[in-house]
Amino acid sequence: MSIMGTEEQRPALSLEARQEMERYGIVRVPADSFRYREFRYTNLQDALAQAKRDADNGQRIGTWDAAPPHRS
Repeated sequence: MSIMGTEEQRPALSLEARQEMERYGIVRVPADSFRYREFRYTNLQDALAQAKRDADNGQRIGTWDAAPPHRS
């Protein structure tokens, strides 16, 4: 996995939505988000804090799989 992640495509807005935005002076602004395991953070410091807590607790760093490993 790249540190920068993958660029996510913003969903297209309908003509009606764009017209309403224009009418009311609403501006669409892109926002960064940071993913760690199954969580999404809007603040990098929060994501880092959780990753560091997990590292201190000996948990695996990186992407988290929702399904637990299969045990026989």
